Amino acid sequence: MATRVDRKEYRRVRDESAKDTKPATAENEIRVVANHGQRHYITYAISLLTGTEEKKKFETIKISAMGGAIFNAVNIAEIVKRRVEGVHQITDIATEVVSDKYESVETKKPLEVERKVATILVTLSTKPLDTKHVGYQAPLPKSEVTEQEDRPKPTGSGRGRAGRGGRGSGRGGRGGRGSSRGGRGSKATEGEKEYQPSKAEKQADAIENSHHERAGTKPAKATPTGQSKPKSIRN
Repeated sequence: MATRVDRKEYRRVRDESAKDTKPATAENEIRVVANHGQRHYITYAISLLTGTEEKKKFETIKISAMGGAIFNAVNIAEIVKRRVEGVHQITDIATEVVSDKYESVETKKPLEVERKVATILVTLSTKPLDTKHVGYQAPLPKSEVTEQEDRPKPTGSGRGRAGRGGRGSGRGGRGGRGSSRGGRGSKATEGEKEYQPSKAEKQADAIENSHHERAGTKPAKATPTGQSKPKSIRN
């Protein structure tokens, strides 16, 4: 099990010597990293399998990744198989020991920690591969493959923004949105129900009126139709 490093006491150091020890990547090999978009990898892989004026055509390409980039590598391989017809696939999964170097913030004392990282190697080929391999996948049916040149180009009419003021039927002046709502205190428009007091509110009004009759005072002005009652007498 890998040792946990306290980030407050140690900071990670980049190992510049590791870059020199990495073997050179062949032209038909693609190393996928997590912080790069998939589109560039897909275009490059298709150009290797189909050939272009600038790039040599290869029968076999290899897509590799490790850790968080494995998801990207699988997606890239699946899309390439749906753009190039007759592509066989073999997938190999393994683990690799990676060494991380740290140094103490205070004493600058170095610390080296080893950890295991999952890796994937996807082999795509237009020629037959080993069908007995545990990770072999046969080419997709023709009906599921759309070559790059045959893909329909997106049109500009699918997605767009209307002009200003184009929400719904337009926004009215202050006091209401569009044409359905008027200003404050206006009568209810068509489709809006007038306010109907509840039974409890009617009883409260009757009691209040009786008190005013006994005291000889006038009751308060009734709430206009279409406006809500005060919170103090709502149900």
